[in-house]
Amino acid sequence: EYSYRDYGNRIGFWRMLEVLEAYARSRLGRVSLPARAAPRFAKLMQAIARIPAAPPIGREEVLARWPELEGHVTLVDACLDRYPEVLSGQVDPLSVLFPDGSFALVEPIYRNNPVADYFNGVVAEVVRRFAELRGRKLRIIEIGAGTGSTTEAVFCALQGLEVHYRFTDLSHAFLHRARRRFAAQAGIEYSVYDVERPATFERGFDVVIATNVLHATRRLETTVRNVRDLLGEGGILVINEVTARKDFATLTF
Repeated sequence: EYSYRDYGNRIGFWRMLEVLEAYARSRLGRVSLPARAAPRFAKLMQAIARIPAAPPIGREEVLARWPELEGHVTLVDACLDRYPEVLSGQVDPLSVLFPDGSFALVEPIYRNNPVADYFNGVVAEVVRRFAELRGRKLRIIEIGAGTGSTTEAVFCALQGLEVHYRFTDLSHAFLHRARRRFAAQAGIEYSVYDVERPATFERGFDVVIATNVLHATRRLETTVRNVRDLLGEGGILVINEVTARKDFATLTF
């Protein structure tokens, strides 16, 4: 298993991310983009136009040096293979990310790789230290918990501590999957929740966790206001977000 402590101070960790960006850019250069995209993709097309060209770099070359990137490379290949159809509006992008409802393409991005594991580990460490300071049972809510990768890291860090954990997402599919994955975990409940709307359940949480979800909402002012309303007195918000534009993320998610 990866430890964020192992990767956090290694120059190679950041070099690996640079190689992923180079591969995504190189792979884009081999795609024939449609002359006209569907109107819904106007912003995406503008972002693609700003992506710099890159020298050719092959999948095998990348994975020979960085086998940890196999999931990322597979995802960008799968997305760009279908880009002409997606951008022209012939294919639903969700059917590309989740073929036949499968999570197999996206799950390796969120767990069991040094990038995701490092940042999930940081979140878990923050929550653990806060729990020690609080000195009592914590009420935690995770917004847009998705595949449950951050959830798993937090539970591992809080072993032996009593918590009430509300796992939320917009998708019933993610909730159903999480119920199976965390079936043995005590103190967890599941809710469909749209952070762009006020919560209908009891608030006053000690910790709100949001991993790569807040940016995906339409109005951040509304989103942040609703998040603030979830917190009880002295509670904390732990945000795990990409803080710079990444071409890999633009071309996939």
